[in-house]
Amino acid sequence: MDIITHGLSGVAVGKVAASFTGKGVKNKMTIVLLSGLAAILPDFDALSLWSKFDATIGKLFNLQHSGKGIYFSKFWYSHHGFLHSLVAASLATFSL
Repeated sequence: MDIITHGLSGVAVGKVAASFTGKGVKNKMTIVLLSGLAAILPDFDALSLWSKFDATIGKLFNLQHSGKGIYFSKFWYSHHGFLHSLVAASLATFSL
């Protein structure tokens, strides 16, 4: 899935979950918003494909690999690495 599909599926799940709460509109909107944002987290690493990544973030953190190298490699922090795991989802869920 791409980042848009992740976000939209999170919003959809959040909408269903919010419909089961007996809370007000503000609380329901918060659930939908947080669900959408949480669903985007697995694709947050796509930021490394940004055209200015190497000149900005790469330079700031003195990264040894280029953004494309990070994204397409098999590092634990590469795409479909740690952020796409159930462990990361559990840590994010239970840390709130």
